[in-house]
Amino acid sequence: MARSNRGISGFARVANNLKKMGYYPTTDEDASLIGSWLEGEDYLMLDPCCGSGKALKVIKEAIEGDGDAFCVEIEEGRAEEARKLCIGVVINEDFLGLSIERGSVGAVFLNPPYDTMEQTHQQFIEHSTDVLCEGGVLVLMIPGYELAVKTAAFLES
Repeated sequence: MARSNRGISGFARVANNLKKMGYYPTTDEDASLIGSWLEGEDYLMLDPCCGSGKALKVIKEAIEGDGDAFCVEIEEGRAEEARKLCIGVVINEDFLGLSIERGSVGAVFLNPPYDTMEQTHQQFIEHSTDVLCEGGVLVLMIPGYELAVKTAAFLES
């Protein structure tokens, strides 16, 4: 079931992203809303850019399901913070370099790094959807201006 970005705090998020210069954490408010959309589900959830793990913790608390989480964070300090939250398995690696079995994940919470010139988010979207099972859920957090024709066309396919 497709869901729109209703309720997601777009402008504040973009302003915060510019301030953080490359690290784009999801707000607790947005994470709670996402969790409410997934409430009661027992997904194996993948967070390929988990940061400090705070957003996934809020999502998992809102879901109130028994699903496990597999989290990846490239920056060592944030990966360690995520481990301390006991949100699931957390590895300190580059998600794009990992080999994960196709169709093995029920939900992906993806707040990728994005850069209009580099199209970094596109690589994360493609790699994430490869591991998503049929009927799985992709929660994608990117600003509207990053939904280039290529990204939009890929997501529609």
